[in-house]
Amino acid sequence: MNKTLASMLVLLLLGVAAGSSAKVVEEVKVVSVPPPAPIPVEKVDIEKMYENVTRIVIEPRYKHLRLTPGDEKTFTVKLKNPNNRDVAVEPRIVTFPFFENVVDESWVSFDKGKFVLKAEEKAEIKVTVKVPEDAEKGYYNCIIAFTNDTFPMPYSAKPFYVNQMSLSVNVWIPPKVKIYPRFIDDRVEAGGSYEYRIYVENTGDEPVKMDPELFKGEEVYYDPFSPVSWMDESHVTIEAPSVIQPQSKAVVKVKVSVPSTAKGVLRGTIKLNVEDPGLDEWLQRVELNLRVYEKPSEPFVKVFRVDNATKVTVKISASSYGRSAEKSCDFDVKMFSPSGVLSVKPSKLVEEVGVTLSESKLPPWEEAEGIYTVTSYRKTEIYTIENPESGNWKVEILPSCESFTLSVEVE
Repeated sequence: MNKTLASMLVLLLLGVAAGSSAKVVEEVKVVSVPPPAPIPVEKVDIEKMYENVTRIVIEPRYKHLRLTPGDEKTFTVKLKNPNNRDVAVEPRIVTFPFFENVVDESWVSFDKGKFVLKAEEKAEIKVTVKVPEDAEKGYYNCIIAFTNDTFPMPYSAKPFYVNQMSLSVNVWIPPKVKIYPRFIDDRVEAGGSYEYRIYVENTGDEPVKMDPELFKGEEVYYDPFSPVSWMDESHVTIEAPSVIQPQSKAVVKVKVSVPSTAKGVLRGTIKLNVEDPGLDEWLQRVELNLRVYEKPSEPFVKVFRVDNATKVTVKISASSYGRSAEKSCDFDVKMFSPSGVLSVKPSKLVEEVGVTLSESKLPPWEEAEGIYTVTSYRKTEIYTIENPESGNWKVEILPSCESFTLSVEVE
C-alpha cells in the first residue's frame, strides 16, 4: 500500500465516523517504518577455536569443600596428557567478576609449581586450601587453571581457560544454638486460645541473647483448598527469656488467640533473633500453620435400600493430621431403620496412628517432646446389623474431624 492510497483510506474512515455533518477533515499521513536491521552474529567455529590449544584430562573437574575459618584441607587432582607432545603445566587461581565471593589466591597452595607433563604421561597435584581465621561466612568460588591454553569468551574481558577445574568453598561457622520444632501445624477453632512451645538450646560456652517476634515477610502463600491469612500481632503473645545461659535450654511460649471470625488457614512466622553467627536468619524462623476448623451443624446423610438381606455392614473411617490429630478425630453416628431410630454399637473399632521419631528433628529432647511424635490419626468404626428389615435405611454422621469415608455393604 503506497502513501497516497493509505491517506485516502484514512480520510474515508474519518468521514464515515463523523457523519454527513463533517465539513473539514485533517489529512493524516502514514509513515512506514523500516524493520530494524538484524544484529550481526559472528559464527563460531568450535573446531577452529581448539586448533591452537592443547587439551589435557583433569580429574576432578569440580571440587566443593566445607571449612570453618582457620581450617584447611588437601585434595588431589589427577592430570593426564593424551597428546603426542609435551605440555607445560603451571597451576594458578583465576577469578571472574560475576563471582559474588572469590577464593583469594593466598588461600590455595600447590605441591608442584611449573613443570612439564610429557606426552602420554600422568601426574598428580596436591591442592591445599586454608581459610583465614577472619574469613566471613559464605560461599567462595574460583577457577584453577593448569595451562595457558585459552580462547576468548563473549561479553568478558577474561579468556576461557581450556584446562581448568572449578573450586567452591563453603565457609561456615558451627551453630551453637539448636531449635525445635521448626514447624508447628495444628487444627484450631475460631475463638479458641492455644499455646505452643519452642525449645531453644545453647550448646556453647557463652550466654546467647534472644529477642523473638512475630515476623511477617513479603512472601505470599497460597492454599488451593482454603483461604490463607496472616496472623495479626494483637492475636499473638510471645514469652521468652532474653538470654540463654551456656549449656542450658530455654522455652519460648507462643500463645495464639484465634479470632472468632477466622476461617481457612492462619499462618505466621516466629523469628527468634538469636545472636548466633552460625545460624542464618532463615534458620531462626519457626513457621506456624493453623487450620481453622468449623464443626458442621448439620450431619452428613446417606440413604440406602435393603431388600431381603441377611446382613448390613456400615464402615466409617475418619482422619486427622497434625499435633492434635488424635484429639480432634471423632464423629457421632445415628442409624435409622424403616421402623425408626436404631440403637446399635460398633462391632469393631480400629485405630491407626502415624508416628515419626523425634530423632529426625533437631534436637531430639526426650524430656521435652518425647522420642515419638504423632503426625496423623485414623479411627474406624464398623457396625454390623444381622437380618436387617427391608426398606429404606439412613445413616447420619456429624464429624469433628477434617475428613471421613463411609461404606455400606448389603449382603
